[in-house]
Amino acid sequence: MGYGLITENGKAAGLRDADSMHFVMSAASGKIARVSGCYSSPPGNHARDSHMTCVLRGERGTSQADYYDLRYSTHFSGEGSIQYDLANKEPYYFRFGGRSHHAGEYQNYIEYFAKCISAGTAPKPDIAEGIRTVALMTAMERSLQTRKPVTVESILAEFSLAGLDYPRDIW
Repeated sequence: MGYGLITENGKAAGLRDADSMHFVMSAASGKIARVSGCYSSPPGNHARDSHMTCVLRGERGTSQADYYDLRYSTHFSGEGSIQYDLANKEPYYFRFGGRSHHAGEYQNYIEYFAKCISAGTAPKPDIAEGIRTVALMTAMERSLQTRKPVTVESILAEFSLAGLDYPRDIW
């Protein structure tokens, strides 16, 4: 289920689609998640709150990646906290000036895919997870349009993709 709107900043920039969104998701296993984004608002102080962050909280630990500052940290029961400072990777990730592109990320994907092909292993995410991810994004888009919950399973069924061997514990 998700809601979104075009902010005043988005309207001023000529956007036609929501630039501020918030989703709440629930998996069949009962796991829940929230996904939020506000793409045309001025960023706050990134020392306090990273502009692009992914936080995963689970029963046994937490993982947080801050894209803008190239930081990654984990805290798992019995292992304590581990901090990874990736600042030395800045020239690799942000090689075109500024932090408005994702060249380093795309290069990582390509290199990983090539290594998997060379090793004869299937890359992860694989095609099944990719299909399910696109179905999730389609469900999110439909929920924005209808302001009602939309299931991933209904999207898979609509495109005759239901019943394929998908991982069941992903959205």
